[in-house]
Amino acid sequence: MFGRFAIGCIITTAIISVARIERSSGAAAAFSDDGNHVYLLGSNLPKGMVLDVDLINFTTKQLNLGVSTEVHGIVNAPRALLFVTDRSLYRLPLPTGQPGKICDAPAGCLFHDVACNRAQHGVLLMCRTKDGRDWPSYYLREQRQTPSLIATRRVNALVGAVFDREGHLFFAAEGDVWEGSVEPPPEPDLPTSVEAIRFAPVALRETANGTSGSTGARELAVAGQTVYVHMQRMGGSGWGEMISVRWPGEPKSEDEKPGVENGVKPNVETFKSALAVFRVYGPNLGASYLCGSPDGKKVFFATRNSDNAGEALRFYLGDDNGEVHPLDQLKIEEGGQLKIETGAQPERGTETKIGSPLAEEKSHEADAQKFEAAKQEYQQALPAGNEAARLTYVNKLAQIIERNVAERWKTGHPNPAYLKIAEAINSELKKHPTSKDSDSKKLSQLLVGKWQSPRHTYIFRANGKWGNEDGPVDTNWRVQGNQIVLGEGKTASRSTIILLNSEYLIYTEGDAVYFFSRVNE
Repeated sequence: MFGRFAIGCIITTAIISVARIERSSGAAAAFSDDGNHVYLLGSNLPKGMVLDVDLINFTTKQLNLGVSTEVHGIVNAPRALLFVTDRSLYRLPLPTGQPGKICDAPAGCLFHDVACNRAQHGVLLMCRTKDGRDWPSYYLREQRQTPSLIATRRVNALVGAVFDREGHLFFAAEGDVWEGSVEPPPEPDLPTSVEAIRFAPVALRETANGTSGSTGARELAVAGQTVYVHMQRMGGSGWGEMISVRWPGEPKSEDEKPGVENGVKPNVETFKSALAVFRVYGPNLGASYLCGSPDGKKVFFATRNSDNAGEALRFYLGDDNGEVHPLDQLKIEEGGQLKIETGAQPERGTETKIGSPLAEEKSHEADAQKFEAAKQEYQQALPAGNEAARLTYVNKLAQIIERNVAERWKTGHPNPAYLKIAEAINSELKKHPTSKDSDSKKLSQLLVGKWQSPRHTYIFRANGKWGNEDGPVDTNWRVQGNQIVLGEGKTASRSTIILLNSEYLIYTEGDAVYFFSRVNE
């Protein structure tokens, strides 16, 4: 069905995708004030926990942030960590202290990422609207309790935004790297604004009629005038790379400042200067843990071979000249534990996982057991083949799929243990579609809304139109029995519904099985 338009996703293959590059992904790491520790968000850590990595002794321990909900972004602040959940911004004093809530998300918005302007005592808050249509940013000044909306004309979102030690703002937009500043309102009735220019055109943009091959900047960290960048695929998955460019610095005169009044030359010279010392450090499809130290002298990041889920992460410290130094004492091996090769060992009983493949493998062994138990339960149900038992069975399979899709969103790679049972799960799902004489009206009502695939968000409207959230919603849809029909006439596509309820949509088209989860608004 959706696959005919190259926008569906088969759940037996590499199904995880990065979000649109215009969305900020949330900083997954932060330095300590002294630069001797980094704090990492990991998909297998309990909610509200970070992994505290000692870069001097190479020991690790868990640090409780004091919240029980998912943390989306974390950043260093003077003598503290700042972090955001969906709904609130918090400050945790270091080395010891209790977390305190600073403010709540603006009405209609959810927090997604955070950056600290130490030089000017402000906090940049990157948000998304609850309907997922916009990605506004807000700025919270010192001694203020409510953040102010930022005007970002001609830029849809501030992606991966960070500040250097002098208060310069760096961010990605449309895949390229920009530099500027947060400016206060020139008059009381005008908004706070970002004034910035693009200085490093690193994005690859293309218009091929198929799966996107465009790539662009997504996460940033700054050391001196060197800007480290995590490049990822824009609107798809399967690619990532760590690079650096050099910010040319402030123009020395008005004549050298890029702008309409000075013509094209200063702009081109800025590009040439930024890219003259361009460096590539290695691949990374998943979390990069990219962050910069408060003194502006070093960054921390990881590379990984995304084509081999079992290959270890490799961690680095980068300096202000773009030179990097491997931290080979820190390794995540195929077994998955963060292995300490030198120095003291972690405290007894302390978890040391960063998206741990070992933990994933154990959890997927549990998935295999749950799959077999659900299968046996269905086979023993009486009377054989009854609808209640079918719904229970396919819903349990959907829960297994959902958890693995969510994990892959975070880790950036499939787990080999899950892939061993994925085909069997698909095979079972295809055996148990909804009845051909299903209530079309009831299924139509359930289909209305937003559905998240591993690649895109789709909208089915009550007026009988559907489409990708990022494009036009103008194609006809209808339900006939257990069939979803898209389009009209000879070009219409038909897919067979396996499960459609308040949480999941699973359907089959040919040999492919497609999985979607409902977006609650």
